[in-house]
Amino acid sequence: MIKITPQYLPAMHALNSFYDMLYDALLTAMPEVTFSTSGAFVWRGYRIDSFKTLAINQYYCLISAESPKSLVFKESFQYRGKYRDFIKGEVDLLAKGFFERNSVEQKESLSNFIAKAADISLSWQDSEERLKEVPQEFQSGKKNFRHKFKGKYTINHVTEDLIYPFPAQDKIFQLLIPGIHKACEKTLSKKVELIPNAHWCNWDFRGYRMKFLDANGKKPTGPSDFVWRIYHKEPTQLICERFIGKDYPTIPAFDLSLDFLSASEPEQSERLYQFVLKSLQANKV
Repeated sequence: MIKITPQYLPAMHALNSFYDMLYDALLTAMPEVTFSTSGAFVWRGYRIDSFKTLAINQYYCLISAESPKSLVFKESFQYRGKYRDFIKGEVDLLAKGFFERNSVEQKESLSNFIAKAADISLSWQDSEERLKEVPQEFQSGKKNFRHKFKGKYTINHVTEDLIYPFPAQDKIFQLLIPGIHKACEKTLSKKVELIPNAHWCNWDFRGYRMKFLDANGKKPTGPSDFVWRIYHKEPTQLICERFIGKDYPTIPAFDLSLDFLSASEPEQSERLYQFVLKSLQANKV
């Protein structure tokens, strides 16, 4: 079972370095491409907005949280409430010795993988098989808005720590969630629903949305009451935000410092519980 340890800090550096390198590799392998950042709680990567004859906004290059050592290139869309995935390339970074290479070799291997997967995808795009498998409304893709700004990036060597951040963050939330339920029931006599962030534009963070349930145990309509999240670029800060209208007042963040990361699991759970209590009190809930 995964534990939250000081390894989390270099692991988050590896995660950010990997996505910078992947961004550059996409530009190298697909020079005519336009793409955008895309992510949610269970995956993070880039969406291919347009490239030659590929369906618009329908191909992705990403890593899933449940399989952080595998990079996937696929066509994906949601149809009748379920995701349909057609994988056109997949590489096990650990098995292929990716982490043993220097940064130049790592970027070259990513570029080669993407170029090959893109060629396979172009062949798939015009195939009779795809015409049968993909519903007509998705044949050409969908024109929907995405954030296209990536910002500055640098190319650094990516260590094997890359496979640790998602499981470590999952564990942080696994310890946090019981504390949220306990604090809300003990101090407010309220039950809550917690849902991981699922929107495609949540590239910058992972977290949970919280909604107080009514007296009948049902979720009222409207925005979430609180959001608990960790931003990838600020991985040592666990942030609690309360939604009030269009304002997002921020409570002082919980510090995922070396002291916390080195503590025992029971101590980590207690500290997170105390953070929840202070967050609720600060908002006069």
